[in-house]
Amino acid sequence: MTYKVNTQSNKRLLVDVLQNPAIREKLYCIHPVLNDLNNGWREITYGDLHRAVDYLSWWITDRLGPEEKQTVGYLGANDIRYAVFVLACIKTGHVGLLLSTRNSQQAFRHLFDRTESTKLLFTGDKTRLVNDIQSNRAENEKLETFEIPTLRDIFAASPEPYPFDKKYADVEDQPVIIVHSSGTTGFPKPVYITHGYVATLDNMKNLPLPPGRKHGLFTFSAGQRRRLNTSPFFHFVGIVALSECIFFETPLVVCPDRHITIDLLQRIMDEAKPEWMLTTPSLLEDFTKTPEGLEVLSRFHRIDYGGAPMRAESAKILSKRVQLQTALGSTETGYTGTLFCGGEESDVLEFNPYFGVKLEDTGDGVYEIVIPRQEHRDFHGIFHTMPDLQEYHTGDLVIPHGAEGKWKYYGRRYDVIVLSNGEKFNPIEMEKMVETHPLVSKAVVVGQGRFDAALLVQPHWNEVGDDADSAILEKIMPAIDKMNTIAPGHGRVLPNRVILGSREKPFKVSPKNTIQRKMILADYKDEIDQVYTNNEIALVAELPRTTAYEDIRRFIRATISHLAKIEDINEEQSIFTMGLDSLHALQLSQTLQTAARHLQPKEQSEINSQHIYTNPSVNQLSQFFHSLVTGHHPISPKSNRSSKITDLIDRFSRGFGQKHTVLLTGSTGSLGSYILHELLLDMSIVKIYSLNRSPDADRRQLESFTSKGLSIHPSQLNKIEYVHSNLGEENLGLDEFTYKKMTASVDTIIHNAWMVNFNYGVEAFEYPHLAGVRRLIEFVLESPRRPHLHFISSVSTAGAWNVDDSPTIPENIVHNPDIALRQGYGESKYIAERMCEAASTQCGISTSIHRVGQLGGPTSRKGMWNKQEWVPSLIHSSKTIGKIPESLGALPVDWVPIDMAARIVIDIVHTSHGKGSCGVFHVVNPSPSDWSSLIPTIQRFCHVTPISLEDWINTLQSDSSGIQDRPALKLLDFFKGIQGSGKGQPLFEVKQSKAASKKMRELPPIDGAIMDNWMRQWGFK
Repeated sequence: MTYKVNTQSNKRLLVDVLQNPAIREKLYCIHPVLNDLNNGWREITYGDLHRAVDYLSWWITDRLGPEEKQTVGYLGANDIRYAVFVLACIKTGHVGLLLSTRNSQQAFRHLFDRTESTKLLFTGDKTRLVNDIQSNRAENEKLETFEIPTLRDIFAASPEPYPFDKKYADVEDQPVIIVHSSGTTGFPKPVYITHGYVATLDNMKNLPLPPGRKHGLFTFSAGQRRRLNTSPFFHFVGIVALSECIFFETPLVVCPDRHITIDLLQRIMDEAKPEWMLTTPSLLEDFTKTPEGLEVLSRFHRIDYGGAPMRAESAKILSKRVQLQTALGSTETGYTGTLFCGGEESDVLEFNPYFGVKLEDTGDGVYEIVIPRQEHRDFHGIFHTMPDLQEYHTGDLVIPHGAEGKWKYYGRRYDVIVLSNGEKFNPIEMEKMVETHPLVSKAVVVGQGRFDAALLVQPHWNEVGDDADSAILEKIMPAIDKMNTIAPGHGRVLPNRVILGSREKPFKVSPKNTIQRKMILADYKDEIDQVYTNNEIALVAELPRTTAYEDIRRFIRATISHLAKIEDINEEQSIFTMGLDSLHALQLSQTLQTAARHLQPKEQSEINSQHIYTNPSVNQLSQFFHSLVTGHHPISPKSNRSSKITDLIDRFSRGFGQKHTVLLTGSTGSLGSYILHELLLDMSIVKIYSLNRSPDADRRQLESFTSKGLSIHPSQLNKIEYVHSNLGEENLGLDEFTYKKMTASVDTIIHNAWMVNFNYGVEAFEYPHLAGVRRLIEFVLESPRRPHLHFISSVSTAGAWNVDDSPTIPENIVHNPDIALRQGYGESKYIAERMCEAASTQCGISTSIHRVGQLGGPTSRKGMWNKQEWVPSLIHSSKTIGKIPESLGALPVDWVPIDMAARIVIDIVHTSHGKGSCGVFHVVNPSPSDWSSLIPTIQRFCHVTPISLEDWINTLQSDSSGIQDRPALKLLDFFKGIQGSGKGQPLFEVKQSKAASKKMRELPPIDGAIMDNWMRQWGFK
């Protein structure tokens, strides 16, 4: 967007404002008398500043002579003398070169040479640094140095006015100061700041705004609200603070010249009372990690931040406590005009249309901010810095966010890493994730031109002490694992690609405390090259003990299971259809390389990714690896080609036309999530209607998948349509169009939604639960496809079975309500079973009853058996009292891991039944084990002594620990109930269930290995 010249645009010089008599008595800044703050603060007025500038102007003229336009370097303490120096340079006609005190000697030399500076002013505390600069210069490189007076002397003087009569129009394009870039990509680059550029800072408050909107930066409306500066004054943000507080007459609070801590900021807030600041995200991220830091930040009225993206989690936390907004700008450009978003969008950029930016597509949904030249330069610093440009490519990248016109900062163009395969990714958020670990100071992701990424980590050396490198890496590995969860697949970092920094080579950072990537890569070139030659990798499964095929297959299966995060793997399936990619192939090849050298230490077998691509299943890879380590020549991919093609033809030619549409209720619950996951992986399922009462079921579902480690390819999620419904209402609470669409397409219903509460009477389940079963039966009757209704029931429907009548519970409907457990939950499920049977008998529809028994935790590493249930409550309480029951009375351990139960349900769904029949299936473990066999595993995690169940209950009741440490007390009636179950428990028949489910036929008993996994999931160590 172009715009007409704003008649309100200011054409003021900084010195013009300072010389205005009307503001002489106004407060300019609040300044610490000493760095320790023990001598309090000094208030400096504009009149004080004016006199100090005149004093230093005469002092400079006396030392440097009357010749103007000399480039004069300045190295100073971070105090108000920066403002005095800059204004004195304006008055004397010199150009001030503001040097970072953190520059290397090479950088100092580079900047002096580039700017032709031969004069250097400094404050007394920089004497040693100045001596080092002098000693590093050649004899023919002239540099005169001058120590300026102390802060006290400068502000105590009463000089004659120093003459100044220059007009803005005469000096608009003349430089005021030279600042320099941070050197992130190499040597720092000098940037000439002209009077015209400085005037854009003054003019930005006059930039037009869309109706009802506010400027993105608070500085334009701060008024008399005191502004805290935490940045070095040699930096863009620091010098801008000095200038804007003059232009806008906003009091400036100057920090002591030392590292800012929570305690220091607390004291500044108490004594100097600043109300807002523009700062760096690194400071905010550090402070939001602790309650004390968050509390002191919450005392601000407003915080703006810029210079780098802020960690989303930190921004979310802080934005709830204080007005927060990201800002955009650079040394070269000044500010980029944005609008205030705030709140939950504090990290969102919305560009002011009157400023005029264009967003240039760089591919992959990433855009570069480009500033085109407008009719005038009143608001655009870049066209004063580079007056001949027609447009400026900032190098800043953004990605779309939410509504049109809103963007999130993505990083700098030079941040983006391009791998050798052409894949690109931005490492910034990955690095920030690793830096959340308390032992990590800085993290740098590398990989430009490589096949995969690597990670450089600099620890907080004072925190890690004398720990060995391996111990440090082990401690920070959880943060790296977390980083890999947010990284794109091609950007993940393998464990053998992590490099620990050296104490002798600290990472170079800019004044903004951001990493100087190019310089760090140069410092660590040898270490990076070395890590890419290391193909040994930490193993995720126990090495095969022998070269026997079964040992090898077990090892490969376990390794792939870990990489794919899938416990139950189809050994014929390609690993690349399980979500694995080329980086996993590299990791797998390195793992097999390590295993091969273990089994054949004298051989030099080479395994690479191509071997994985040509043998992509567990079985194929096991055969290949077995042949390799036993000395038999592996089958050539060419000779195996025909059989592979034939196998694929057979597999994908089966079951044409068997495409199913499923209606699933209760998908966001524990079992429901695993059932939905199985349905998503099933190629015969083309559509899933997920009916839930919650309107945000999609969000809850993804959160459930994530917490359980259930990985789903994005394309598979397209199968799901979330439908907000009320099962007890007519047409399931759906509009007519949706209801008819579903009745026309659904051929399978899995009804899993049910309230779990063992205290309510059966009446509490009438609506919507029993009413919902009725409505689903009506749905079946109204559908031309007559879908098969699968009801997820419970073994509690036969929980009161009398073992004297029969030692086993049959797989059919028993017409005796007394067999249902005497609680509303079991009774309501029994009623629903009878309704399904009646529907089959009276109406000829197909129904299946899945009586689900005790479900345990998953067999996978992620996920967890709910800690509130009776088994984890028993173990937690046992650890507290140091005792554990030696038996569970007559209760069998016929538990089923929850992920296996979902597989069994889906197996049964796929089993054909006679039309119009009502089948009953028992989802219990067909191979019960004994509780006593699990106690040794529990004892590895808890110091517990087995005692009788009766004694355990008595000890539990008499122990003085709080109920939070004895959660089994809440279930005392249950434990007393199993104590009194003297008779043997009836067994559930499973003949029909085993016939219908391959997974049930293969289901192992609950053993120590499974219990070990559950103990770890519960957090026992």
